[in-house]
Amino acid sequence: MPTRYYFFHIPKTAGTSVTAWLEQCGRFTVFPEHLWSRLLAWPRAELADYDLFRGHFYRGLHRYLDVPLTPFVFLRNPIDRSISHWEHIRRSPDHYFHDRVVAQGSFRAFLEDETTRRVIENYQVRSLCNAVDPVALDARLPARRGVHDLERALETADLGFDDRTALAVAQDYLTRCCVVGITERMEDSLARLAGVLQVSPPERAPSLNVATGRQIDALTLSAEDLAALAPLIEVDWALYHQALHRFDAALRMPGRADAGDHGDHPSPGDGGGAETSSAQPGRVARWVSRVRGTP
Repeated sequence: MPTRYYFFHIPKTAGTSVTAWLEQCGRFTVFPEHLWSRLLAWPRAELADYDLFRGHFYRGLHRYLDVPLTPFVFLRNPIDRSISHWEHIRRSPDHYFHDRVVAQGSFRAFLEDETTRRVIENYQVRSLCNAVDPVALDARLPARRGVHDLERALETADLGFDDRTALAVAQDYLTRCCVVGITERMEDSLARLAGVLQVSPPERAPSLNVATGRQIDALTLSAEDLAALAPLIEVDWALYHQALHRFDAALRMPGRADAGDHGDHPSPGDGGGAETSSAQPGRVARWVSRVRGTP
């Protein structure tokens, strides 16, 4: 049976750019939808025609299709991803939180609102843990609903994990991925992914889907906003730091297995551990500078 792939697209990790390359490479029959609310409208029999799925389907896609899928995923610096997600909601009238975020008026208000910060709070880890059944959830929603109410219910669901368990579940999923790309290492990530998929890498790495007229970025974030954000991305920090460590180690040692292999995770002592101690704002800022290569 031919391998069928699943690009597990965590929002705001450069998935739109990667998807465009995959669609243009000519090898795959790419499923055109990227949200559960659209996928569920398709006859199941027709889904067998596709060998690449990409979108915000989280872990539920494996069970729904009931066929083997080989997943790959990209992770992003949690500070940049959080800001980018907020910017996306702010400029997207069809997003389920758009009106609320516009009314808030600031990134700080977004973080302090227990409702909206769900799409920031350790969101990469939560995405990799999210095995909520979309069919059952859809059946519980009222008949009269907003266009993206199913996405809201899925993406803000209480998954029932404490931080340590959620991190372990997310780490386990990464070991099942054929490639774990890093947004800040896009060129190297795409070269690795192209090798696994047996396609030509893009001639130039795609740029991030960055909004024009952005209000803030990771290096202009105020100390107060950074202090408010840091506790909300503590577990994402641990996961990303580990994945980045493994990715860079693999680049230094070309014969080493990919960051998405089934090998052992690095221990806490080697800089790639899964500790979830508090991410102090100063430490976050220093880490952002190191990743971005800024002083």
